[in-house]
Amino acid sequence: MNRRSFHHFGSSRQLVSALAACLISSVSASFGDTVGNELAARFSPRLQEIGNEAAQTRYSISSLPKLPTKDLGGWGVFARIFETDEKNLFMDFKWSKPAVVDMIALVPSIHLYPAGVDLNYGVPKKFTVQLIDEAGITLPVIATEVTEKTSHVRRGHPFVYRLANPVRASGMRIQIHQLSNPALDTENYSILSWSEIFCFSGNENVAENAEVSYNFDDAPGDTWTWRRQLLVDGQTPLGLPEKRMEEVKDIGWLSASHSTSEEIVWVQVDLGQEREFDTVRLFPALRPTLDEIPGFGLPLRFQIQISDSGLEGSFRTAFDQSAADYDNPGQNPVTLRIPTDRARFVRLNVTKLWKPFTRYPAFLALSEIQVLRNENNLALHAPVTASESTEIIAAHNDLVWSGQSLTNGCGPSGNLLGTREWIEQLDAKLQLELKLHDLDAEATEIRSSWSRNSFGLLAFFGGAGIFAACGIPVFFRIRERKRLREMRNWIAGDLHDEIGSNLGSIQVLSNLLKQEHPGADETASTIGRVAAETVNSVRDIVWLLRPQDRETAHTIDHLRDTAAILLEPMEWSFETDITGADLLLDHAARRNLMLFFRETLHNISRHAQATHVRIRLTEIDHRFHLSISDNGVGIPDDLQRLPRFLRALKERAKRLAGHLEFDSGANRGTTLVLIFPAPRNLRFGVVSALMQPRGKHRADIKPRPTP
Repeated sequence: MNRRSFHHFGSSRQLVSALAACLISSVSASFGDTVGNELAARFSPRLQEIGNEAAQTRYSISSLPKLPTKDLGGWGVFARIFETDEKNLFMDFKWSKPAVVDMIALVPSIHLYPAGVDLNYGVPKKFTVQLIDEAGITLPVIATEVTEKTSHVRRGHPFVYRLANPVRASGMRIQIHQLSNPALDTENYSILSWSEIFCFSGNENVAENAEVSYNFDDAPGDTWTWRRQLLVDGQTPLGLPEKRMEEVKDIGWLSASHSTSEEIVWVQVDLGQEREFDTVRLFPALRPTLDEIPGFGLPLRFQIQISDSGLEGSFRTAFDQSAADYDNPGQNPVTLRIPTDRARFVRLNVTKLWKPFTRYPAFLALSEIQVLRNENNLALHAPVTASESTEIIAAHNDLVWSGQSLTNGCGPSGNLLGTREWIEQLDAKLQLELKLHDLDAEATEIRSSWSRNSFGLLAFFGGAGIFAACGIPVFFRIRERKRLREMRNWIAGDLHDEIGSNLGSIQVLSNLLKQEHPGADETASTIGRVAAETVNSVRDIVWLLRPQDRETAHTIDHLRDTAAILLEPMEWSFETDITGADLLLDHAARRNLMLFFRETLHNISRHAQATHVRIRLTEIDHRFHLSISDNGVGIPDDLQRLPRFLRALKERAKRLAGHLEFDSGANRGTTLVLIFPAPRNLRFGVVSALMQPRGKHRADIKPRPTP
């Protein structure tokens, strides 16, 4: 062996030794962590206490209101951008008359970026809260907040300060000591932003419609979405003030579908006797299928009318919003203050219905109506009548619309709370989450300590790690599969919450664009349609990513919902003789079936010029037959002879182990039949479930389907 060969052999041996040492070290460290965790779990009393305490804390958190993590629409926030980090800034809020203040709450803003969402947008890094007396003199400090201490957990939770000794005050001041920088932006500037300011005297928010001032100029070109009065308008990004409950089935009342928004619709409550009140509050509904649309079904123009007898002609107007459209508040209650009056019957008379798109029906939807005196709801469980039926109507799964749900004290997802109680429960949830964060940090430190102590012992037996390496990949493979499932659920959640909500916002903004710029009607409609189609595509991806999610529609329901969107301008029907809610297909088969179905309906909506589509799904001799027929212009024979004709659909049929049958001709419509094998364990019945046609004559069909 020559010197060069010997040197090469020595280098290779050193490389192998180094790789073996790295493998032993890596395996020892990983196995050391595992052994340390096991030892800590078995022999650390404190770790066991932390586990019990954390479980109890999580259980307590589950009973408190859920904080949204997406844009729920609304009227905007206050925000001011500074090119430098300004010092000694303050904001003053003065109400009409002195009041005894016992709690203050500051609600952060939410801001959407292409890269994500900032739930604490523009919250100062350090600020002080004080009250102001009648002479404008600041009273002792209520709190000085350093937000970095809790920013890792706060994520949109309000800053809440309870006064052990209530203070009589005429206003409040926020003194800003250090501004923040945008969390998801690379620009070098500072931002100051708040969504809402609450000052409570008992249950009354005395800061509502307060006079707002500050010692800095408004931003040049200040937009309507960032004006100062939005700080005290009662609107927040926190969603509806409700405590979510699984057993809520009555989600509100929905009127019949109307072809135009100018139809008159009214709904009224009977207080039982003449009662004195000063406020009417309307709570928006939530769309029970597909994605939530902020401000779904809220009226554009309306009146609050009251009467002592309830007889037609006896009603007088207490609040009038019939001359101009009411700005959609998103998922916020609509609070209507009226001069104190007395009456038995309170009527919401709608003169212009919600109709976001040209081909979308117009209707009224609400989850609750409250009639208030000093924030006490006089309409709780009051009888409800309307210009249309108030009977129970199926919404989705076991959810229903009904007139009586308008006064049952529940929103679309749970029991409604007073504003103060709601904010107090959100703060209680924040405190529990801070406690849980500290418990998790302590548990991590205990496990790390045990891992460090056990590492020395494991290093002594590091050579045995090579022998154990055969079993370790199996362990990691199982763990990685679990992580992959968690990652899929995480991706699905982000797609639904972030992209879905952003696209929903685009739909609402396209509607606003049409209202404000009539000349852009066609462009805005196109934007809204594309956003709606993209929302449906995202929904399909989420459905395929997490098929076992309890909120995910079954396959047949999902096919119906997809048809309802893609064929919305047409009349269509969906028939099936399969009993049970699902086809019991595996993940790959569901994916190929859905992509085949969407592609076919897209082709019909874009090219067929059809007015009616019939969809039928049957089972014959353990094989599914999915037939889709339209009365459109058909497909010419010369196009059918092209090699690429229906190539994508044929490929989907092949992946389903089936085949595609086709019948079409010029001016005689088109019929596609997909035939593929059914799972052996699928059970069938003979009951036909016919989904009523929808389209131009949808309002004439009984029972009326939910939009």
